[in-house]
Amino acid sequence: MNEISRSLVLGEGVALSVIDTTDMVQCGIKLHGLYEDAAAVFGGLLTFTAYLGCQLKSERGSVSVSVKFPDGGAISCSSDAALHVRGCVDSETLNLDGATMTVISDDGYGERPYLGICVCEGNDLSQNIENYFLQSVQVDTLVRLFTVMDSDRCVFAGGIIAQVMPGAAEDAAMECYDILESVEDMPSEIGKGCAAFADARFPGRYLLTVNPVYRCNCSREKVWEVIKGLGRGQIFEMLVEDPKISVKCHYCNTEYVFMKDEIIRLLNE
Repeated sequence: MNEISRSLVLGEGVALSVIDTTDMVQCGIKLHGLYEDAAAVFGGLLTFTAYLGCQLKSERGSVSVSVKFPDGGAISCSSDAALHVRGCVDSETLNLDGATMTVISDDGYGERPYLGICVCEGNDLSQNIENYFLQSVQVDTLVRLFTVMDSDRCVFAGGIIAQVMPGAAEDAAMECYDILESVEDMPSEIGKGCAAFADARFPGRYLLTVNPVYRCNCSREKVWEVIKGLGRGQIFEMLVEDPKISVKCHYCNTEYVFMKDEIIRLLNE
């Protein structure tokens, strides 16, 4: 299931998102052949990116989340306003402590994109996302994200993200915290349905549900535009060594192969 249920609760003082991204995360994990710890970090970042995609106000908007590790490796995830989420992993060690998390959000209105940066402390992704919101957005946020694995299969991904709204009652944050912390097995409870989870604990709220999906936006046409951008001279130098040019997408592992005859035809069009 892929579902994000968004609500205003506790007198509209808290914006609550209940998230189930299990199928989306499993798709990404399977594409990249990840296991256990690596799958958990990647799955959590995909879920966080899907949540940020919900905040986009224009259909032309996009958001990206990247984490650069001290060893030089990185994870990159992105989402458009239609909640087409994708990600890639280029790191052997995924210890978050000391890594740099960067969020770039473009609402698509032609203005300068928002840029937020946070240095991770410790290996708890939820805690680091809370710190990101506090440092970069100055918003008190409760984050509980989970990626539960059974060998190479994701059996649950998702969790909750709750943000205190401006003008909220002084006790709204603590009340929300107490309610959510009383849930003994959050993955299991959310797995029964995001809306049902919210209904059982926050009655009388306004609810909007959206459905993210793992989907790459690469295409043969886009890849060709990248190749063409190299210029005719470099392209023909490459063809001397190999009568074809192959490009593999890091987000979905799709390989695009352009043979010499096709390349010449495309260059002459």
